[in-house]
Amino acid sequence: MKNIEPPAIIPKNGMVGYLLIGQLTAYLNWESQAVELKNRARIIDALKTIFADSKMFSQITERDYERLADATLTIGSKALDRITLRLRMIGKSSGWGDYLDYRSLASVVHTVINQGRKLKNSSAQRKKCVKSVLGQSNIEKIEITADDEAYSLFMETIDESSFQDWTDKVFDNFRKSNVVNTKFVDTYQNEWREFTADARRYFFQSEQSFGLKENSEQAFFMTQKYEKYLSALLSDTSKTNLKWAFEKAGKDGKRADISIDNGVTVDLKKRPDYFAFIVNIPAELKSNFHEIPLALMALLEKNPGFKYVDISQPASNSNQIEIQIHDKYEMEQLGTAQKEILEYFGQKF
Repeated sequence: MKNIEPPAIIPKNGMVGYLLIGQLTAYLNWESQAVELKNRARIIDALKTIFADSKMFSQITERDYERLADATLTIGSKALDRITLRLRMIGKSSGWGDYLDYRSLASVVHTVINQGRKLKNSSAQRKKCVKSVLGQSNIEKIEITADDEAYSLFMETIDESSFQDWTDKVFDNFRKSNVVNTKFVDTYQNEWREFTADARRYFFQSEQSFGLKENSEQAFFMTQKYEKYLSALLSDTSKTNLKWAFEKAGKDGKRADISIDNGVTVDLKKRPDYFAFIVNIPAELKSNFHEIPLALMALLEKNPGFKYVDISQPASNSNQIEIQIHDKYEMEQLGTAQKEILEYFGQKF
């Protein structure tokens, strides 16, 4: 990827409107690349963190991490397939055991990098909206005279004091073009306002403080809307480890995500509408299964405070209990729920 040079700051005496349109386009492209590069770098760091639990994963090369990071950013139904394929290729070259459940491993990696995909979507939406607004203010497409309403967009000199008013006029010009459905106009306006606020901080720096040409990453930190995703990515990463991946598969060819000393195993499943803990209890452990659902519901409603916990009564010939969480949840809450479940079955059996 060729690095895009940052645009120049605007002189104190301002810049003519049609030139400023061009500088905003340059800033958008530069900012978008800076965000993409920073997001990718953070994802690579996250992957290195969660794979750092075992010497087995020490064979992963820098190039492997880069390709895996690209796979984790896949949007849509093909994401798990791409991540699984990439992990299999890494495993083959690194000599990982055949017993690894690559699909489950891919599912965990996909979940951990969720915030990175959200950031990618957020950046893409901003770029789409801003490009549309700027596209309706292209001087080459409009014939203007001094009497035209659009004259100030192109021919007036804009400085820091008039920048906000000028960007509002640019958006009004876009609104009047009717190029998007009216129900989406507010979204475009919000993206435009956030973008121009970031651009203003960049363009009207003092000459003395202008050091961004030497460090394009600083553009990212001026874009505060993305920092929340990176903070959440860091938080999710810190709660994840893949030690379970080294447990050998059972007779059915699968291995549990969690195994307790008493033989109880727990599989973690993320469904489109809920998250599930699937508990498998060995047949030799005697228990009154009908007591367990109510006991677990009480535990999880108390801590971490879920309101929508669904646990069906297990069949008399079953040793499996599925605990469904239908609340909106954070990774930290799922970690607390997992702890409560494991402690219950550790004490019960």
